[in-house]
Amino acid sequence: GALGATWHYSQPVPVTVAVQETTPHNASLPPLQGIAGTLYLRNEVKTDTIPLTEKMLTFHNIPKHYIGKHVRLELKGTYCLPLDTTLVLQPALTLPLQRDTSIFGAVHFRVRGISEPEKTTVHIAGQTLHPQPDGLVEAIIPIEAQRTTYLVEVNGKTDTLYMPCGEDDILWLR
Repeated sequence: GALGATWHYSQPVPVTVAVQETTPHNASLPPLQGIAGTLYLRNEVKTDTIPLTEKMLTFHNIPKHYIGKHVRLELKGTYCLPLDTTLVLQPALTLPLQRDTSIFGAVHFRVRGISEPEKTTVHIAGQTLHPQPDGLVEAIIPIEAQRTTYLVEVNGKTDTLYMPCGEDDILWLR
């Protein structure tokens, strides 16, 4: 009996971790993707990546004696904030994951081809902005209004801005 119990207790089990996005839904943004999970056990580290078509990762061959014990789990991915937590391991878990709202919402670009930046008006995502003297335009767009591309109007001329972008991205007005 003791041998059977020891054998049963040492059998490996799969552990599945489902990811639930907790930021407000925005159909204009790409799905969370490239999510990698790392499970830290006492003497080993297990990793898995969520396939693009799913929202779940599976760690195979987890020794059964870890079920019910505290373990560390990290989740990292494109477009989301990293999660590093300690939890009680269960065969099936669901963890919240938040989108990194700065990726498509922190808009920074430079406008070139304008003679008087202080008199220039920039319209983007319902906001009216004025460039800094060096042409830098900065905007923070709420998650509900974020897009992968923005139509930008500068002094009556329009151009498309592709996200994510940074202060090295330039819109030239001619």
